[in-house]
Amino acid sequence: MSIRHRRISAISISPSLVARTIGNRVKSVTKARTTAKVTTAESITARREELVAFYECYENFVECVCDAAQYGPLTRLEDSYTRNRSAALDKLNALGQWARAFVRLEGKSEEIIDPFSELFAPENLADFLHSDDGLSIERITLTREALNLYGEHLRQLAARIS
Repeated sequence: MSIRHRRISAISISPSLVARTIGNRVKSVTKARTTAKVTTAESITARREELVAFYECYENFVECVCDAAQYGPLTRLEDSYTRNRSAALDKLNALGQWARAFVRLEGKSEEIIDPFSELFAPENLADFLHSDDGLSIERITLTREALNLYGEHLRQLAARIS
């Protein structure tokens, strides 16, 4: 009789009960891992959908700002600015912490601290144009790069999980 069997016998637990208990634990751990994998995949999918929704508003906002820099604060551009800024800010609340983590400020102007907040700060288009300190293009570039990096991060996570 092996030492393991004697120990089990000494506390009056049969080896078959131990095997069933271990088997149940393995099944439980496997189920928990599968559940976590599904939950994580769902979380990644939700974050990707948030990113796509934000990016649409963001691109419309940037297009409006660029048009206004060329043509001035026209009424239709002011309306577009207000609508897209509001939509982008709503979506940025859910996305902000994740996207901001991918902002690369190294080697950029020291005046830029949070390009997302600074880009969307002016309440209206006229204020945006008047407050332009020459760094708006750099803010747009930084935020666009952060969004692309975040999107790539989500693609890699999704590939790793599948």
